[in-house]
Amino acid sequence: MIGVKTMISNDISKAKNPDLRNAIIALRRASIIARQTAIQTGTSIVTIRDGRLVRIPVEELVRYDQAPPTAE
Repeated sequence: MIGVKTMISNDISKAKNPDLRNAIIALRRASIIARQTAIQTGTSIVTIRDGRLVRIPVEELVRYDQAPPTAE
């Protein structure tokens, strides 16, 4: 998935605070909406990978959305 790392979600999923546990769900939902909006408007998404700003072109977003889902 483009976005939240699994290691972080595993740590947060064990948090005692329910708001913190649900934050990962909200982040995933926000990343889906951001990708959909970028595709609809034909714009890239800028994110951080390995500490560097990376521009993800709309073509890559479309390929990702069309790929079959993978287990995390």
